[in-house]
Amino acid sequence: MGGAVAQLDVPERVFGFPADEEVARFVGVETLLPGTVLGAAEGLVTVQIAGAAVEVAGEGSAGQRVLVCLRPEDVALARADARPSSVRNHLAGRITAIVPLGCLARVVVDCVVPIVAVVTRRSLGELGLAEGERVIASFKATAAHLLRRG
Repeated sequence: MGGAVAQLDVPERVFGFPADEEVARFVGVETLLPGTVLGAAEGLVTVQIAGAAVEVAGEGSAGQRVLVCLRPEDVALARADARPSSVRNHLAGRITAIVPLGCLARVVVDCVVPIVAVVTRRSLGELGLAEGERVIASFKATAAHLLRRG
């Protein structure tokens, strides 16, 4: 980045565990949620982000400032009235943009902070999702990655 190597590792580690925000953005992480670690137990870190608590697999200490990194393909969308699932993190929001990408669509959801998902256009149609609709954006604790901030 900027003429310097920012992270040297196997592709799976670079894509799954980017070393910093610049690498994360370079490898396609579109959602970077600033937060503060509330605590950690049993391999799960609880992070306060914009009035909600989310869980991320990993390590952290209470009070640490972090970024929760999410790739758009790791975010699932459901109608606001959907039943709960085994996925640890559920954030309510409203769809603010849908951008067609062939058979896929890039969906931006305002959950107080913007979260980006990529879903099939068939799923959009079957769920009846459109701009302005209320939805639940969810992601597994294992799908997110924490980056330490300042």
